[in-house]
Amino acid sequence: MAAFALLAILLDRAALSLRLVAWSAVVVLVAAPDALVGASFQMSFAAVIALIAAWEMGNGWRRRLPRECRAVEASSLWRITTAVGASLATS
Repeated sequence: MAAFALLAILLDRAALSLRLVAWSAVVVLVAAPDALVGASFQMSFAAVIALIAAWEMGNGWRRRLPRECRAVEASSLWRITTAVGASLATS
């Protein structure tokens, strides 16, 4: 997946997307089809899908904010608070 992310960056595409996870799963399943029934494959991909979906949902929510709220979002305190909150949510 890291190789796909680096390739996406080189091609000026979104590095974190559900399409990237799908291509990574295809590569893993072509190399080892029996990995599909393994708990490590299922849990790893499920966790990554949940993290990316939450990130995309958060970005969509930010775009719908009124302009007044976007000004508050640019403050240092807001950035620190959201960084700590995101770290807690993802761990």
